[in-house]
Amino acid sequence: MENKLLEAAINYSHKDFRIFPLHSVDDQGRCSCGKQDCDSPGKHPRNYNGLKGATTDETQIIKWWRKVPDSNIGIRTGRGLFVLDVDGDEGEDSLYELQEKHEKLPDTWECLTGRGRHIYLSCPTDKYIKSSTSQVGFDLDVRCEGGYVITPPSRHYFGNTYEWEVSSHPDDIPLAEAPGWLIRLACTRKKSNRRWGSSFKTILHIGERNEALFKEACHLRDLGLDRDKVEHFIYLRNRCDCIPPLKDGEVETLLRSAYSYPRRNPRKKGLSEGSERVFRYILEKSLHKGHCRLSKNEISLAVGLKQRQVFNCIRQLERSGLLQVQEHKGLEHLYFPQTHAIPWQSLHIGVEGSTDPESSVQETPLRVVK
Repeated sequence: MENKLLEAAINYSHKDFRIFPLHSVDDQGRCSCGKQDCDSPGKHPRNYNGLKGATTDETQIIKWWRKVPDSNIGIRTGRGLFVLDVDGDEGEDSLYELQEKHEKLPDTWECLTGRGRHIYLSCPTDKYIKSSTSQVGFDLDVRCEGGYVITPPSRHYFGNTYEWEVSSHPDDIPLAEAPGWLIRLACTRKKSNRRWGSSFKTILHIGERNEALFKEACHLRDLGLDRDKVEHFIYLRNRCDCIPPLKDGEVETLLRSAYSYPRRNPRKKGLSEGSERVFRYILEKSLHKGHCRLSKNEISLAVGLKQRQVFNCIRQLERSGLLQVQEHKGLEHLYFPQTHAIPWQSLHIGVEGSTDPESSVQETPLRVVK
């Protein structure tokens, strides 16, 4: 295995690809970096200066792999090398739609990854094409300037190895040129005016599941919720609101990705500090039922705000799409955080609209819709 990695790295350098070593994974998928919670096992640089140290110098490459023979192989993209990362079924759906709208991609080198594929293409060297995530299409990532890809026969943390698709091996077919429409999409920067929390949707269909769950995980992470609670919400949301649900492995991957980014300040996206505290309290109270019944006085005492401030915070959360409020008799209201919807799908509505599961009930489908 070690000789194959070194031999492959040298062969890639002979094609003028800039090479550098990456960490490897063991049989249990653990990263050689030693971190128990590594967010990119077997995918991040092993050399001290990362992709900036990528080189075609055979002597340096031999030195790297003789020092750590099982290092995965990283190729720095850009300078004429454009790689389209098609991630899973969602990525394949996005690519199919693009090809239907424009034209089919040419036959070129293709590498099979842990859950998708990398499509290698050449691109103009006089045009700056920045690496991006889901810009050309959902779960379609561009690896060009400032990026890199992992190449065969590197090992994926799922246990399989990266390998060239049989009919698309570099030794058998030439590297094709990226079509103009793909270059245009890769160079187009999208601007977003969406408010913090506005990505929450009631039902998630194919083509929007990964992106929505990823953003929801990021929102909850930004609010300061413990990671285990965020994971609990996202897994429940997937099982109940995604049609069809994603596989657990896909959910695990998007959660890992969400926590690989630094936490943002929700207040910079339009959510006040008070609203953040109110939402976190309601969310934790709703953990097992998907909703809670609270009075504003109780919320006020818990979060340290006046009742009028609590009222304003709840209004802001409603406008942001993060909370749905249902009137209830007395001083209490029913609060439905818009993060998962398990009980919302078939809530037990009892006598006079009570949601107490101990009361006389009849099965009434109910889903709170913004």
